[in-house]
Amino acid sequence: LLSRGHRLIADDAVEFSRISPHVLLGRCPNILSDFLEVRGLGILNVRAMFGDTAVRDEKTLRLIVHLEKMQKQKFSAIDRLQTEQKTRTILEVEIPEVGLFVAPGRNFAVLVEAATRNHILRMRGIDPLAELVKRQAESMRRSGRRGRDETEHDGAQHETNKVGDRGKADRRSGAIHSDEPIAPSLRPQD
Repeated sequence: LLSRGHRLIADDAVEFSRISPHVLLGRCPNILSDFLEVRGLGILNVRAMFGDTAVRDEKTLRLIVHLEKMQKQKFSAIDRLQTEQKTRTILEVEIPEVGLFVAPGRNFAVLVEAATRNHILRMRGIDPLAELVKRQAESMRRSGRRGRDETEHDGAQHETNKVGDRGKADRRSGAIHSDEPIAPSLRPQD
């Protein structure tokens, strides 16, 4: 995430304070500021590695991304449409929470970015699931209407083709050509 332009506030030990009824501010304890522990690499100084813009002293908490090890039975049981919106209460403030499954081959940085961007869209009133449902309903409505139109057209074509013993149907125009004389009531008026 750091190499993609994101910033480190704190690693593991975050101090939160409630700065308004619905807002939490996260800070890193001074002694741990700029440091990130990475298993296999040890302690990294993020400011020294990525520069001053890679760290930040504080930031409001707007979303919790909960990472879970992917287990086959748990993964297959999740709601793929993500209809359930979870929250976690911290200092009496409800914070939205999303769970992501981590496993080899899944790009952790891209998943976190996607979860964050999706949350931002939701806060702006954009609901991808509602949009999808609306599109599907519209498509089904158009499909149903088209199906009825085709059925009605097929029925009319069927009726036209029944004339076959008295004449034949012109498939392009739908006109009927017949060798039989037109009944007097159907003759054009002079």
